[in-house]
Amino acid sequence: MSAAGVAIPSLLVLRCLAWFYYFLPPTIQALCGRALGGLLRRARWREKIARSNLAYAFPSANHPDADAIRERILLAFYSHFGRLVLEILMVFGPMPRFIRKRVSISGVEHYQAALREGRGAIILTNHVGNWECMTAGGVMLAGIEILMVTKRVKPEW
Repeated sequence: MSAAGVAIPSLLVLRCLAWFYYFLPPTIQALCGRALGGLLRRARWREKIARSNLAYAFPSANHPDADAIRERILLAFYSHFGRLVLEILMVFGPMPRFIRKRVSISGVEHYQAALREGRGAIILTNHVGNWECMTAGGVMLAGIEILMVTKRVKPEW
């Protein structure tokens, strides 16, 4: 089967899942995210990398409860990641509605003041959630011109 023969049905399925997820009540969305995170944890998806990063951030020598802290953070990572994966589905369908409903932006006045003064602005953010939603929110809600630097997305379609 050709790449297009796989991509088109895959996109259709992702679009249907996106709209289904969007219309779920927020509490059910959160449960779905935790459930997906639990499945990913059981599958040990990226566990080695996550544990390595946690060991680096919380070495045992610094705290007697470092192992317990790392385990709590690992569980929280998987719960958050499951929700993040489901929110990425919004790219395939209801992204504009999702942005208006869920994204809030603060500090836009600083960006606007820089533009009024004829200056540009570099906006640096931390990665606390879904960067696709954050970027779309900056464009849609605040009219911010965005140039985003990222790695090549896989799959390319």
